[in-house]
Amino acid sequence: MAVFTDRERQRGVYCFFQYLQMLLTGNRDQREALIRLLHKYLDEDERQFYLFYLLLKTDESLYENPGTLLASMRRQYENGCQSPLLYIEGCRLLEREPELLRTLAPFELHCLYYGVRSGMVSERNALTAARLSGAVRGFGRLYYYLLTEVYKRCPEPEVLSAVCGMLIKGDLRQEKYFPWYERGVEAKISLTRLYEYFLYSLPKNYDRALPKEVLLYFTYDKLLDRHSRSVLYKNILLYVDKEDPIYKGYERTIEKFAVDQLFEGRINSRLAVIYKHVIYRELIDGQVARQLPSILSAHRIQCQDAMFKYVVVSYEEIKSEDAYPLRDGVAYVPLFSGRAVIQFQDAFGNRYMQVPYEKEKVMDEPELLKRCYEVYPDHPMLRLMALSEAAGKDELDEDDISLLEHAMEEMDLRPCTGDCFSPASSATTRSA
Repeated sequence: MAVFTDRERQRGVYCFFQYLQMLLTGNRDQREALIRLLHKYLDEDERQFYLFYLLLKTDESLYENPGTLLASMRRQYENGCQSPLLYIEGCRLLEREPELLRTLAPFELHCLYYGVRSGMVSERNALTAARLSGAVRGFGRLYYYLLTEVYKRCPEPEVLSAVCGMLIKGDLRQEKYFPWYERGVEAKISLTRLYEYFLYSLPKNYDRALPKEVLLYFTYDKLLDRHSRSVLYKNILLYVDKEDPIYKGYERTIEKFAVDQLFEGRINSRLAVIYKHVIYRELIDGQVARQLPSILSAHRIQCQDAMFKYVVVSYEEIKSEDAYPLRDGVAYVPLFSGRAVIQFQDAFGNRYMQVPYEKEKVMDEPELLKRCYEVYPDHPMLRLMALSEAAGKDELDEDDISLLEHAMEEMDLRPCTGDCFSPASSATTRSA
């Protein structure tokens, strides 16, 4: 037969033939001969996994030295074998000898992940895997997948802590991971930086007060970035009662944060909520009035086209212009009149006007803007607004004339062509 004559070149085929014959005859001597032959071939080249698998099925004495057997399986994996058959045998060995599970090395990790998903791993080994993950340095995607599968099988606080701990090691702050951090907070697990990552990953549509323990935790001096602090303070202002001791404990901190952000000229949807609650008419002095108009006049401009990097704003009446970076397609831009000319600039400096975009006013506080003008009437943009209003009148009073004269002397105005104050002359922008 060809299987005999070509047995040296096709060792695998020959050994499988012998294995089938042994199963049919049940001959003990034939089994012993096959075991010796398999050992011989594997000693010459241990990378032949299917011969190793046949040996596992044939030589029961291998299980008398489980540590040695596990090491042999590990070598098969390290030599490139990723067969489910190897993972199945590895799982079975670890179930028989659970004390062998001392580390989540790559082979054990793959075995357990396959085994948990296939229902082959006991609760004991699943919990052991969760404990061992705590010793893993850094984030590993497969470790995370294993732990999530273990949690489905054993929803214990210990496993939940391991999942959250792995995510924190990976500095994973995306909203999709928030349910894990939320479960951890609800289960009151003790884990360093859990509350920080709960806050980092908080969904934009979160519409209730943060858990009390989270709010109490951050009343102490925690090192939070500006974004996270704005998320925290916005939530407090919207959902915590003003008479609550927690609110009062944050009140001064929020006010200081708001003023700091105001003087840095920062604005976004979260800061708008904070400013609305914190900035009041009596607070506006000359220093605040220099900064606040830009914030009160801010608009959120969103452009879906990723080629654009800046929003450029100019006015027909003055020669200067300002550019604002688009981040994730969004820029917060102060617009002091409906006559503003909005352009979009790409990375090469090219500018476009007929670009679809969305525009939304961030704050609507006309009384605060009026107060700014009373306190600091020399603000350039407030003066521009007053000029536009004066130019639209049929008759000018003395105050209007004085305003125009001062503007001519102090502002870098663009020469007027006779209809420069006419709404019809403003550049056309398209808002989608």
